Amino acid sequence: MSRGGLFNSSDSSSWSNIGNYSMGLEMNLGYSDNATYGHDTVALGVSEATGSPNLDSQVVATFESTGVVRSLTLGSYDSSRLVLSNVSFSLAPNVSRDLVVGLQSITAKYANGSAVSLQSEPIWTFIDSTIPYIYLPLDACKLSEKTFGLIWNTTHQKYFVDDILHENLVEESSNITFTLGTSEIGGSTVDICLPYSSFDLVMDDPLVPSSLSGIRYFPLMRAANQSQYTLGRTFLQEAYVITNYEQSNFSVFQSKFEDGAKPDIVAIPLASTAVVPLK
Repeated sequence: MSRGGLFNSSDSSSWSNIGNYSMGLEMNLGYSDNATYGHDTVALGVSEATGSPNLDSQVVATFESTGVVRSLTLGSYDSSRLVLSNVSFSLAPNVSRDLVVGLQSITAKYANGSAVSLQSEPIWTFIDSTIPYIYLPLDACKLSEKTFGLIWNTTHQKYFVDDILHENLVEESSNITFTLGTSEIGGSTVDICLPYSSFDLVMDDPLVPSSLSGIRYFPLMRAANQSQYTLGRTFLQEAYVITNYEQSNFSVFQSKFEDGAKPDIVAIPLASTAVVPLK
């Protein structure tokens, strides 16, 4: 498979099919996705000629997703991509919902120096790269409606953005800051700032009827209960997450984008050689 391409099991000579099963991803949000599972041999490296190690009998689930740019570094992190902080979070015991942080506040800040709170009370929320949306309590959604002029579409359960509203939001040029803490109130915190452009997204068929394909939307969703509070890929556009499963902790940093910056790969120390949390 070429880099960045889609996996096609029929092109693999070592693929062993298991069957179609549920992916079990975000069932609390109403998703019920299935995937084809099987075993395959995975090689790490450019080609077999490089002498890279092979991983036999790896479980693979095929799933197609497009239009998302990701950065993934295994066993290390790229320090050129983040703004360093010393805040470390503990992994939650639920392995399907482990990257949980205290969302202490959400603040819209404008170029003229004014600021508006978009959250009435702190909550625990899950960081999840499998969905694009941000799920927040209804009162927080209402504050965003009032601040940005958003209107909830009850038919499609989305905040659609028309051309006039889009122009107004671009002109206002607001930044939205999420303050994450190791607890709901107090403790160590880190700020992740998102420009409005991170929320300026487009929805296409089949998520909406073809007549609405290409419509702009604001990726905020009304959570039905606490289990749905989630920071999805909209948030991760400007956040860099380092997870150390061996030491059961993770960190969230403001992403840094610098033209021409060279990767600076730093290895995550093994638990046997380090006893301090990842910073």
